[in-house]
Amino acid sequence: MKNYKYQELYDQLERGISQGEYEVGDKLPSLRFMANNHGLSIQTVMTTYHKLEENGLIKANERSGYSILDTPNNKSYIDNQTSCNGKLARPLDDIELLENFFEHSNNEKFVNLGSLIPHPSFFNKTQVNGEIRKLLNQDSGSFFNYGEPQGNKKFKKFLLNKYAKNKSAERDCFTTNGTLNSIFLALSAVCKPGDVVAIESPIYFGFKFMLESLGVKTLSIKSLPHTGMTVEQLKRVYKKNKFKAIILISSFSNPTGALVSNDEKEKIVRLAEDKKFFIMEDDVYGELHFNKQRPHRYLDYDKTGKVFYCNSVSKIISPALKVGWLIIPKEYTRKINILKLGQLGAISPALEEVAKNLLKSKKIQLKIRRSAKTYQENISKVQHYFKQYGDGKFKTSNPQGGFCLWIEGPAELDSLDLYSRLLEDKIVIAPGALFSTSGQFNNFFRLNCAFEDFSAIKKSFFKIIELASL
Repeated sequence: MKNYKYQELYDQLERGISQGEYEVGDKLPSLRFMANNHGLSIQTVMTTYHKLEENGLIKANERSGYSILDTPNNKSYIDNQTSCNGKLARPLDDIELLENFFEHSNNEKFVNLGSLIPHPSFFNKTQVNGEIRKLLNQDSGSFFNYGEPQGNKKFKKFLLNKYAKNKSAERDCFTTNGTLNSIFLALSAVCKPGDVVAIESPIYFGFKFMLESLGVKTLSIKSLPHTGMTVEQLKRVYKKNKFKAIILISSFSNPTGALVSNDEKEKIVRLAEDKKFFIMEDDVYGELHFNKQRPHRYLDYDKTGKVFYCNSVSKIISPALKVGWLIIPKEYTRKINILKLGQLGAISPALEEVAKNLLKSKKIQLKIRRSAKTYQENISKVQHYFKQYGDGKFKTSNPQGGFCLWIEGPAELDSLDLYSRLLEDKIVIAPGALFSTSGQFNNFFRLNCAFEDFSAIKKSFFKIIELASL
């Protein structure tokens, strides 16, 4: 890796922020002052500040420089240096629990703080409906055709231009039924039953069942709750347990909301190239960043075709469209084609057309930015509520994007029992044991913060705190 000029100043400021030398809201010195004081150019100092902003440590103020954000060493946040294993759950039937979980999450009579589905107000319903009506009125035939198995050519070209700007490796694109479907296809193309696939822990529960259906062996790697996976961690694990592929949520991981820095992402891709394992990148939350700069993708650093990029419109336009995409090294085109033809076929060409038009829309992009701002405000309100009324018994994650919040309760908390008791009050949470392959995290739970009005449901948070404190 290059030794960039800004790195020494970045390390110094990052260390000061993490060790509490700055208070939340403190303004950083001006660019000119820092440049003169450290013998650097203003451009180098600006690069340093931009890197700190990308990693969620500072924020840019309108016309008034930069100030410190709430820092991960805050005692009300989950400790980023702990393994975060938590309490072991009693044996559970994941399938039965998930059926119960989704049944209640989709029930309008319940307050859904469990399933990560944004409130409908965060989607541009008028524009989505308008695009569907426009297609019907045009009588284009897209509602009456199967479509192409690989996907609409114009849509694929748009996706490659938008997401695969790094032209170092030849790539191809497929449309899919969603992000999970994309990851399934990608793993099916490179793995065979018995191969080892590494996953982050805690893990999104959908991955557990997908990996089981593929017949691969699962290797859980503890992920830090604020900064995610590190390259040094992966080096140590790979030395002892070689794996064929790893699934990584590149920005604002589910359930912790962790964000791997851009520098660390580049190092991880270089490691994948060196050790010849594949990265299955899930970027479904990447557009929902709170800072000005969108985090980079692992795909941005891929030079040799080690990254399979998976995404969808489910969190930013509508989960009901069921349109996703998979960007792959071109050498795997034939394998993915065979898999799609043999198992899944084409997705609806009408929905592809709707998704393409909406992704191009400036109104939709503006709606996404506004939604992300509200998610940030919602998360801040919930964090404050647990800090104010939790009597020091709770710690939270501190995500810089997305809309989920990972809560660590008292050591004796049984979140499976909490989940059951809250259903009696028509409140749904996601118990921590769902996010483990071995029953860990049972004193943790995940909350969906994509709700419309905090004041309308704040009693639900008070009830969660009350029951979890017993």
